[in-house]
Amino acid sequence: MTIKQYIEPVVIISDVHVKSTNGWKGQIDGLRRLWAAAGTVVFNGDTVGVREASDGTSAEKILTYISEQCAKDGAEAVFLAGNSDYFLDVAKHLLLAEGRILITHGDAIFPEMSPWWDEAHLYLAARDSALRKMPQELRSTLEGQLASARKATAELAKGNSCENNNSSFTGRIKKKLQSWLAKPRKGWAIAQTWKTMPSMAAKFTAQYADGVKFIIIGHTHRAGVWRVADKIVVNTGSFAGFGQPVIAHFTDGKLLVQKLVRRQDEFFPDKTIASFSLL
Repeated sequence: MTIKQYIEPVVIISDVHVKSTNGWKGQIDGLRRLWAAAGTVVFNGDTVGVREASDGTSAEKILTYISEQCAKDGAEAVFLAGNSDYFLDVAKHLLLAEGRILITHGDAIFPEMSPWWDEAHLYLAARDSALRKMPQELRSTLEGQLASARKATAELAKGNSCENNNSSFTGRIKKKLQSWLAKPRKGWAIAQTWKTMPSMAAKFTAQYADGVKFIIIGHTHRAGVWRVADKIVVNTGSFAGFGQPVIAHFTDGKLLVQKLVRRQDEFFPDKTIASFSLL
């Protein structure tokens, strides 16, 4: 497997969820302190959520702006696809430290993508279908698993688009009511997902990413660092809602995970919560 070399320091964040509305440039500008002095900035999925917003702002326009701001600060922006931005023509993972660090959004580690989701069963069926259509030798690879996750997300997004366009007002109200009634169940499912996420990530790594010691993900919006058997799982959290994101920082054979502090509209690196030497 060819492993691309990235200019260090490499910083990793995820789940920025840029709002495609007025003020989105300010949201991005508020992150620039995070990549000061970095050589590469990895945006680990769910950077954007739609191809084009109702006001005409496209995902491409947003990513171009992010890349320009990173370049102004002397860094290269590298985007990975998540589940919200599955449509981006970018990879779903990358490797650092000669293959010992895997960076991927994290949606693929769950067979249902998001176990709390109303349509988790539909996603699971779509992913199983995508895997069955693959050559046998590809199904058990990291690339095959990530490709099946992207394919399943695309299939459901296509179906949702048709449903949303054609559904009646009564049908939409019914769906809203069902979603509201399911909230207690969703809360329990989210808590269970947070509980099992470290072990699921470690299991996925052991099964599909031979030689990887560290896996850096996002997706669940719960930041933290966990040791599971011989694997280290890092979740960088989310900038959306009430998320409390962290930043991962790799340089000179050392991986750091830092808390972030928000001052007005800007985020700054704060104290280190975990440090690992890969030398």
